[in-house]
Amino acid sequence: MTTQHTGVDPRHRAIGEIVALLDHAYEQTRTSSQFDPTRMDLGLGIYLVRAQACHALAPGQSVHESQRGGEASVPSLLRTAEHLTRDLRLGPNAIPNVSDFVVALCDLIRDADRVAW
Repeated sequence: MTTQHTGVDPRHRAIGEIVALLDHAYEQTRTSSQFDPTRMDLGLGIYLVRAQACHALAPGQSVHESQRGGEASVPSLLRTAEHLTRDLRLGPNAIPNVSDFVVALCDLIRDADRVAW
């Protein structure tokens, strides 16, 4: 079965930007100058939530570097990503499992707030 894709739905653009922000947050945890198991665990969580978000991308949609990230901290990047989830619809026309994704993202924010940056 193939699907024909005619343009990127605004909700998929939001997902693309969320993925880019999660990429940036993951890179910050991965390249942290100090070895810290808590940061590594957070990085793994970010990576897994990023993978979950990638499943919601439109077929063939590429992810570009987010302009919102800049030099923001990991908690700030996660909050920006969470803010973008407010553009996603819930209900019968929603991206599948979007509510689970939002909950996982909020859990990451809580965890990131516990890590010293």
